[in-house]
Amino acid sequence: MGRKWIHTIKYDIDHIIERYKA
Repeated sequence: MGRKWIHTIKYDIDHIIERYKA
């Protein structure tokens, strides 16, 4: 559970950063 949560957060952050950079 914890690992999946961290993975999901990292994926979300990556997506947000890409949108912010755009």
